[in-house]
Amino acid sequence: MTIRPGGTSSEDSANEHGWAEQWLYVVAGTGTARVAGRSVRLREGSLLLIDKREPHVIKNTGRGNLVTVNVYVPPAYRGDGEPLRSG
Repeated sequence: MTIRPGGTSSEDSANEHGWAEQWLYVVAGTGTARVAGRSVRLREGSLLLIDKREPHVIKNTGRGNLVTVNVYVPPAYRGDGEPLRSG
């Protein structure tokens, strides 16, 4: 995932991944994650676990792109990038 400076990920309830954990690893940039009411700072090398059903939004707070690699267990998206609706 790449988020431009000042941008955020979706706050849509579909972003809760009710059946999948999300592991987010920061490749480049800085930002914050708001996960289930708590705020976590993100920077290069950060690894964050977002549990199933935890509402979350990722925000780029830096001057460059915030670039992350995300792993969903079990998968939360189809090969074409569209969200799966059930686990």
